Amino acid sequence: MTEIKEQFKVIHYQGTEGLKKILWNELKAKEILVFGYENTNQFVGKEFADKFREEIVKCKIILKEIGNAPEYKHKDQSFYNSAFGWEKVYQYKQIPESILKIRHQFIIYNSTFATINWKDAKTGMEVINKPLADLQRQNFWHYWKLAK
Repeated sequence: MTEIKEQFKVIHYQGTEGLKKILWNELKAKEILVFGYENTNQFVGKEFADKFREEIVKCKIILKEIGNAPEYKHKDQSFYNSAFGWEKVYQYKQIPESILKIRHQFIIYNSTFATINWKDAKTGMEVINKPLADLQRQNFWHYWKLAK
């Protein structure tokens, strides 16, 4: 039997500044996949969220998000997003809660799987492990096909 040694790096974050760090780390990617829960403005503030979105546009990072919110909430995004060109890099699909009930933000990029919770406590975690990120990426694409 061949032994496979996988490297796991787990980083915990606390508070608003910690959650901002998780988001900023995403800017190292070419593609970001998100199981989205509500709006980024809610946990890091609109000013930082807009700066983050502007960087995504500037770096031409593709961001795909699956969420439970109806699509119409994302069609006119100007109410929460002032990043010019956002529609060129961002795509959203809705999935019914009966298929997948999303209650935390999950993010997959590069070799990283991250989660953010701000409802109970502002806390987050990054797990840097390519096999885990690849598995979560497969999960994302499975649900992407089911979402509308």
